[in-house]
Amino acid sequence: WKARQLEKARQILDPLARKEAESMIERTFANKQLDYGRKLFLIQNCIYGVDIQPIAVEIAKLRCFLSLVIDMQIDESQANRGIMALPNLEFKFICANTLMGLSQSKEFSDSLATTEIRELKAIATDYLISYGADKASLKANFEAMQQRMGQKLGQWTGQTEALQLLNWHPFEHEACAWFDPALMFGVRDGFDMVIGNPPYIRVQGLPDTLKTYFQKNYQTATSNYDVYIIFVEQGLKLLKPLGQLAFILPHKFFNAQYGVELRELISKEKYLQQIIHFGGHQIFEGSTNYTCLFFLQKEARPDFRFVQVDDLATWYSTGEAFAETISADKITANEWNFVVGKDAHVFERLSKLPKLGDMADIFVGVQTSADKVFILDFIAETPPMLRLYSKALNSEVSLEKELLIPIVSGTDVKRYLSLPKRQYILFPYRVENKVTLIDFNEITNQYPEIASYLLANKNQLESREKGKFKGNEWYKFGRNQNLGIQNRIKLCIPRLVETLFATYDPYGDYFLDNVDVGGLTLKPAYQQYSLQYLLGLINSKLLAWYFPKISTPFKDGWWSANKQFLSQLPIILPTTEQQTAIEILVEYILYLTQQPFYRSKDLNLARDRLIVHYFEQIIDGLVYELYFPEELYHGRKEFLIPLSQENLPRLEQFSGDKVAALRTIFERLFQQDHPIRRGIYFLDTVPIVRVVQGKA
Repeated sequence: WKARQLEKARQILDPLARKEAESMIERTFANKQLDYGRKLFLIQNCIYGVDIQPIAVEIAKLRCFLSLVIDMQIDESQANRGIMALPNLEFKFICANTLMGLSQSKEFSDSLATTEIRELKAIATDYLISYGADKASLKANFEAMQQRMGQKLGQWTGQTEALQLLNWHPFEHEACAWFDPALMFGVRDGFDMVIGNPPYIRVQGLPDTLKTYFQKNYQTATSNYDVYIIFVEQGLKLLKPLGQLAFILPHKFFNAQYGVELRELISKEKYLQQIIHFGGHQIFEGSTNYTCLFFLQKEARPDFRFVQVDDLATWYSTGEAFAETISADKITANEWNFVVGKDAHVFERLSKLPKLGDMADIFVGVQTSADKVFILDFIAETPPMLRLYSKALNSEVSLEKELLIPIVSGTDVKRYLSLPKRQYILFPYRVENKVTLIDFNEITNQYPEIASYLLANKNQLESREKGKFKGNEWYKFGRNQNLGIQNRIKLCIPRLVETLFATYDPYGDYFLDNVDVGGLTLKPAYQQYSLQYLLGLINSKLLAWYFPKISTPFKDGWWSANKQFLSQLPIILPTTEQQTAIEILVEYILYLTQQPFYRSKDLNLARDRLIVHYFEQIIDGLVYELYFPEELYHGRKEFLIPLSQENLPRLEQFSGDKVAALRTIFERLFQQDHPIRRGIYFLDTVPIVRVVQGKA
């Protein structure tokens, strides 16, 4: 360490500064302040920092100072008790915008390579351990050199770029609008390691000038990206070949559309080295972020290490977590879903099947941009009016029912249950071949109470989005997307779920509330299949097991169930017999869950509630048989054949008391010697089913 530092000191151009540096090194090691000497060498030659926030830069400097101070040793026989002056770190920790570069011409860059960069490096080296008059002189030398560089840059590129250069003030507590490692650190060939915790900021919150610059200069700046995405790209640019990047950042880009370009860049070049995935654990107190430790190496690698941290406390204390090496060929620009351990082979098998997004359209609800006006709470019905509570007016109103439609949010959707009419949306549109806003004169003539209500809220509606809605159509919704498809027969799935589930809107009676709940319909080419069949699959234990492995976690065990994740669910395209078996049981369940006994806590009705649970178990068996037929047949667990032999009727074929008829069917299928009951009881003896059930 001493030899290395003396070698570096001898490179100082100024004779006096060189002599002082050599003297300080000799004193340091003579006094056996070895750790101090090592740390000073690392700070001087190995560590650089940049942050746009001045306070962050000052904290970094302070941490270096404290790290040095604790290793200083007091010597009463020496001047100042042997305590040496701390280094000057203005050229080691820079306050600047890491993502913005300084505009340069080729001539300017070539000139810097042979002149100013060397001079800047020399000034920075001398300045680190300069004091008093020497320090002031070096500062003046830097400012003079900066002026010369500004003149060159202005000559080759223009005055704007020259002013940018002159606006870098390393001795002041202010941020520079650009960052250039060659100019600021004298580093032209890249860094061995880039470490960081980039900001998590959506691009929508940035000024237009930054958005334009990022789109022009970063290939990963696509869609509605988060800024940490382009920090990864910039980090790679700053690395030497074989250099390493280590970031803590959200893992949302693994699955998000805006992450496709970054996934493409990393997978194509095979840069991925290691991921330590924290799942739904919160690493930063006071903020809700779902993060991972993300390691890249700037060379093609055959594989990478994936670590899944399920027990955060254990990982903190011992570093223990489940880890697996994965081939680099396994990742592409497509969504990254990493499953390791005993679940991996089952997940990989299912992931190769057709996807729900291939056969279904998944859409969100209406976006009014004035929910307090348009969405009202139901109180009572007095035909032809509905009595409602308006949050906008903080009062009850009575409005004509014809333009009011039930609307559901995520909390209204329950597994297999009928949708409630808890809220209504005032829908001033006509849906025929296209969606058209009803003329306000027509609303006034035919629906005077609604017209009066809208006029009472006119100021609020016109002021939306800085007055964008002023004009004749001041009462229209904020967005037109999906207005014409809300009344379709559909499945409804909440945006956030603890376990994947859905319910059925069999007549298209309900609208959906913004992104809080999603709707699902079949694409035209798949109309031979049924929504009831898909409902049985989505509510099955198998897809409930699969879904968290492709979704993004939220706090307290919740998962995002929006389009991008639902679209990835594996779907078996069934035979008519397979589809019919599941459809009929789903029909039974939908009917039974509407009956009073289903929500009753009366123990005398417990067996009736068991009927629903048992029918769901049969559906689970049918789903396992659909997806793993060989394994179930090998284990002699069959459900389709014995169920087909029962020749179960459709619900509409029942005459008389349907509940009584369903009780009879249940009692027959529930007999202990019935092959379906035996199949359910012994289902977990099938190894692949045990994996799904968490018993393997």
